[in-house]
Amino acid sequence: MADIILKATITSDRRLVLTDELPPDVPVGDVSILILHPVIVDAAPATIGEILESPMIGLWKDRDDIGDSAEYVSRVRREAEERRNPWRLRE
Repeated sequence: MADIILKATITSDRRLVLTDELPPDVPVGDVSILILHPVIVDAAPATIGEILESPMIGLWKDRDDIGDSAEYVSRVRREAEERRNPWRLRE
């Protein structure tokens, strides 16, 4: 099975309309569709005090596999950017 990421719109009459075209090498046949709908949160920006009190601060402090946190974040971002090609077929 191959994963293909396409953009689509759900219309007010509940129809799914593809806004991207399929790559020409996609085989014909039945498919399953997984819909990932973004959730938009309408919240005021957090203050620095609220951020510092967040349980997310220090969440990974006891991990020994990260080492230099700045280098770790750079590596994770670089790896994520390399995966962002939406036309790439994954087997």
